[in-house]
Amino acid sequence: VISVKDALSVINSAFDSLTVFQQRDKLKIIIDKILWDGENIDILLRGA
Repeated sequence: VISVKDALSVINSAFDSLTVFQQRDKLKIIIDKILWDGENIDILLRGA
């Protein structure tokens, strides 16, 4: 069983090796919505 912290670490190291286009595609998969009120930002993840 892998911890969330370990899983994020693996994702982070793999993410750095992707092209900008691949990174954008991966982010579109996990991000549901970004809310910006002019001062603060909220990033809503899919399934969260």
